[in-house]
Amino acid sequence: MPRNTATDDFSTSVSHPMLGKLLDGRYQIIDSLGRGGFGQTYIAQDTRRPGNPTCVVKHLKPASSDSECLQIARRLFCSEAEILEKLGYHDQIPRLLAYFEENQEFYLVQEFIEGQLLSEELQPSQRWSESQVIQLLCEVLSILDFVHSYEVIHRDIKPDNLIRRNRDKKLVLIDFGTVKQVRTQLVVPPEQPNITVAIGTTGYMPTEQGQGKPRSNSDIYALGIIGIQALTGLNPTQFQEDSGTGELLWQQQVQISSGLEAVLTKMVRYHFKDRYQSVAETLQAIQQLTNLNSSTQIANSPRFPRTEIASRPILPTEIVTSPQSPAPSVAQPAPELSEQNAPPISDRLSEKIDSAIEHPPILTRAYKVRSKKDTRKLPNLIKVLTLSQKISLLIGAGLIVTGIAIFLIFIVGFGSRYQSGNSSTLTVPQEEFLVDTLTSSFTSESVAFSSDGKTLVSGSVDQIVEIWDLKTENSNQTLSDHSGRVYDVAVNPDGQTLASGSEDNTIKIWNLHTGELLRTLKGHLWSVLSVAISPDGQTLASGGEDSTIKIWNLNTGKLLNTLSGYTAAFSSIEISADGWLLAGGSLDNTIKIWELHTGKLLHILRGHSGQVNSVAIASNSATLASGSADGTIKIWNLYAGELLHSLTGHSDSVESVAISPDSQTIVSGGKDGTIRIWNLHTGDLIHTFFGNADPINSVAFSPDGQTIASSSQDKTIKIWQVP
Repeated sequence: MPRNTATDDFSTSVSHPMLGKLLDGRYQIIDSLGRGGFGQTYIAQDTRRPGNPTCVVKHLKPASSDSECLQIARRLFCSEAEILEKLGYHDQIPRLLAYFEENQEFYLVQEFIEGQLLSEELQPSQRWSESQVIQLLCEVLSILDFVHSYEVIHRDIKPDNLIRRNRDKKLVLIDFGTVKQVRTQLVVPPEQPNITVAIGTTGYMPTEQGQGKPRSNSDIYALGIIGIQALTGLNPTQFQEDSGTGELLWQQQVQISSGLEAVLTKMVRYHFKDRYQSVAETLQAIQQLTNLNSSTQIANSPRFPRTEIASRPILPTEIVTSPQSPAPSVAQPAPELSEQNAPPISDRLSEKIDSAIEHPPILTRAYKVRSKKDTRKLPNLIKVLTLSQKISLLIGAGLIVTGIAIFLIFIVGFGSRYQSGNSSTLTVPQEEFLVDTLTSSFTSESVAFSSDGKTLVSGSVDQIVEIWDLKTENSNQTLSDHSGRVYDVAVNPDGQTLASGSEDNTIKIWNLHTGELLRTLKGHLWSVLSVAISPDGQTLASGGEDSTIKIWNLNTGKLLNTLSGYTAAFSSIEISADGWLLAGGSLDNTIKIWELHTGKLLHILRGHSGQVNSVAIASNSATLASGSADGTIKIWNLYAGELLHSLTGHSDSVESVAISPDSQTIVSGGKDGTIRIWNLHTGDLIHTFFGNADPINSVAFSPDGQTIASSSQDKTIKIWQVP
């Protein structure tokens, strides 16, 4: 039975009074996960979404029905729910899908996570290797860095609250103490306001937390305990303590490097003042361990993004429940970007330097300077660099030269030209990033990768679809059944078929491997400007110059729905990774959001002053990026329909945008001939490619996020390595 966001197995009871109940007219309770100290948790089905997907419902009941108590409870509940909504933007934290009050009781609805509890991996007497533990520490610390940036303390870090997600084997952190805090406040009667309820689990909870005074490094303590548990195979209740100091005595139970022993010892010191004071400090200590092989393996681990161990959060947004209102909402102006929570540059640099020792070509990449204030940290950067150079002696004196090269990049780089954007970027020769250039006889309007990343598909103005073998750099197939230019192409996630939309008013479905034309879809009155395929490969959407979007069964070619009644063409469409939402960018300067399977209009996003040329949805299905003729890229909260921030830097129209598979990065291509890479969460400009004199028509990320394809009006398709 798959696990989820609660710590218990599904209940087998059939007599629970909540079973079968429909909450908020939408969430039907199908099972009970058990009762905790402050509330009940259930498994439910969302009856308003296709397939009735599973979700988790947490039920919080106030201690009193007194009107004053309810008013306080309502305010606290909404405030805490807003925090949970923001935390859910992280890929390794369950999304908050909705929250509501019903019959003076409160409910949270969260994403259901299928996977295995970490506690099931930590079997008694089974010991993990040192490298496994370091990898675990880094992965969870990366999540905690995001959580702490919102000044939230989890308060219950333990193996039962970490789930190894089935689909990608990443750890997901669940059951936040912020919810426990509001539960505590809801259940404590108003006549006992000074009662302090400790939140946490014995063995993982430090002293100050047991006294009801948790600090951010209380979470670091708990994670350190998990690390020691993994190394020793012992339950925390079995750890011995020094009767005089209260310090844990575990070191004699294992044989590990002195570096890791020192890090774990400091993580679990008895007094919070003696521990690491922040996640960044803890990560830096781990990265400076003398075991080079372990650290470089961590930096390249597929379990978490190599270049974003300490990522900043997306900007705060106002929370809304899952879209239900029949009237579409209008986006509000974005708040100002704040730099005060930006992670120190040294944290990211040490990781990149470690990776560079193993992969010397990375040494030529640009290192970001976030602001003038950060340049004062250069002495610390040089310390990190010197340490990495010393470590490099372990794998050969020749690599010392590469370490010196990093230093020279910093010294010379400050005299280099800065890029425009929300932050500065040191420039290096872009030839270092250009992997291949594919030359065609005509301009390619669009490009798309196959699901395995080995094939690239392009649609051309000369009425053909070309299929490129990226290993041989040759066009091994040319599909020529269209009678007009091909505006857009999309590859089925199953890697078997592709779709192309054309000026001839049709969509054609092809066998990707043989080039066989499988079917032609007709229904649009004018050109088909954009096509998109759902993640399950069952549904195709097409956007037309006739101001309609049509929904098709991809396997049969049957027309399922037509979204009509609009006055402008749809130049770009995208389907969210969860298959629920459809976004359409229009020539009327707006983006419209629908439920894919019902065609219900949920939001109209307004903010661009020029036509919307391109839209892209992040893999977390929570964030949308749009590129416009007004020269900007705008980032939106997809569920709230709210504008988060606007990116400027292109000197002309933004023709195409794409979001990396890990939802960390945006790439944009413009009429100014540049390709720009941005941090999705901060809006910072990371790098600019100037490889084309002519406008960029299309950009796309490879499935692994390591390369970018771009097509230009100069009749080339370029493959770039992501900096």
